[in-house]
Amino acid sequence: MENGINTSKKELYTAAELEDFSKIEVIDEYVLLAMKYEAAMDGIERMQNFLRLANHNAYGTSSEKRIDQDQLNFFEQIPNGIFNEAEAIAEESEKVEAEKAEAQAKPKARRMVGEVGAHKSCFDHLPVEEILHELHDPSCPHCHGHLNVIKTVEKRTEIVLIPAKLIKRRHMETVYACDNCQETGEHSPIIESPTPLPVISGSYVSASLMAYVMAKKYWEKTPIYRLETQFQHAGYEISRATMANWIIKGSQLYMEGVYAALYDEIKKSDVIHVDETPTQVLKEEGRRAQQKSYMWVYANGRYEPRQIRLYEYQPTRSAQHPIRFLDGYGNYLQADGYAGYKKVPDVTLIGCMAHSKRKFVEVTKSLGKNELIKGTLAEEALTYFDKLFHLEHEFAQMRPETRYKARLEQTKPLLEAFHAWLKTTQKKVTAKSGLGTAITYTLNQWDFLVSFLKDGRLETTNNRAERAIKEFVIGRKNFLFSTSVKGVVASQVLYSIVETAKANSLHPFEYIKFVIEELSQNKQTPEKIQEILPWSDKIPAHIRIKHD
Repeated sequence: MENGINTSKKELYTAAELEDFSKIEVIDEYVLLAMKYEAAMDGIERMQNFLRLANHNAYGTSSEKRIDQDQLNFFEQIPNGIFNEAEAIAEESEKVEAEKAEAQAKPKARRMVGEVGAHKSCFDHLPVEEILHELHDPSCPHCHGHLNVIKTVEKRTEIVLIPAKLIKRRHMETVYACDNCQETGEHSPIIESPTPLPVISGSYVSASLMAYVMAKKYWEKTPIYRLETQFQHAGYEISRATMANWIIKGSQLYMEGVYAALYDEIKKSDVIHVDETPTQVLKEEGRRAQQKSYMWVYANGRYEPRQIRLYEYQPTRSAQHPIRFLDGYGNYLQADGYAGYKKVPDVTLIGCMAHSKRKFVEVTKSLGKNELIKGTLAEEALTYFDKLFHLEHEFAQMRPETRYKARLEQTKPLLEAFHAWLKTTQKKVTAKSGLGTAITYTLNQWDFLVSFLKDGRLETTNNRAERAIKEFVIGRKNFLFSTSVKGVVASQVLYSIVETAKANSLHPFEYIKFVIEELSQNKQTPEKIQEILPWSDKIPAHIRIKHD
């Protein structure tokens, strides 16, 4: 007993024991048990919601688009649980495939001679090889006289693949001597013709081969071991250790200077988006192989004339990393709800509406059939997001100044109504429930979420950074980990080069090859670095991707 309250942890009492209880003790015991029961049921509800969400993530659609209640109750409609669910999904998939096959089996309109498909114009730039087919014996089948050629007719056009191949390129130096000097005997100079410098001293790797390996890994996300196998199938023995050395050495020699210039340039931006994702480095001093490290990404805003995507490896998720990276930057910083970004000084922090919406989407995916009220409330919240993003779609092509005014006139009242709805609904739901958590998160982040109203150049979401970090995540699924710090630093540099090239409509392989060729033959002065940055007017035309 403590202050008249029974604090015993005993769950069951005998009749004799209960007879000794006073009225107040019985009431206290009842209240205590009721609280335990409520807590247990709340825990069970959260676990059920978690399992439903996990099932949806594993077997349902990954889209955040609105879904109806029948779809939300899909799991409950399956009588025998998850295995029947998988079978149902498989049957639905077979049905879709059957419909596709039926559609493909229908007769199609005949193509014109020479047509190669709906997008035939994309092949217009290819060189043309004509193959003339002739009779082996050009004699008349009737009189056996000689057949004369009347004309040649194009029968069809096909696109032919010539697999990549390696060749040896020998650089032959020409040595000269002066006949006149040799005759006079005064001088006998030996003149040698200039030859290109090697990409790596003592190595047979060329700019094109190095660029190919880099582009395959960081653009096409091909693991080095798989690239090693591809080379073997083509008859070439290039070990993964050799290719890893080319990547690291090439990054150090030619790409880090470009990376440094991009870093200086991004800090001049008016808007920067930031995000981070876990990674793993096996061999790092003072850390276990299993410890979680992080790759950060910084992407400048939509209206920046020089588009930049910069990745940076760090061993932790500490706020000190964006603080150091953004030292001296004092404009808009758009991020998710991670508290570390709030510690970055001198920036105006902009939140992400997509993260808030995701909280409510997860609620709709996790609710059971007996939670219709909560489901209705979650759907009601999503209507506000739908209206918001619909307005943003309408404003997308506006100039920033016009966009700013339109948001104040139409978006701001919508957000004020949503905020009022959140405050009212918060009182109706349990704080620890999925819906309660989503509402609390949104209200706690509200000032940051609506900060995009301050400037027409700002966006409602942090999707620019999320799209950039997704490229690393795709690679991580294939590579799993980095072996060393040198390797992951090379990755941060080359991901930055590749994604920045893509953002500026450059062909990644051709751009990497160009950078290596230029910097391997010239001194890496600041002026030279500026000449090869993605927006330079000295970038050759064949590197630029033409958009129709």
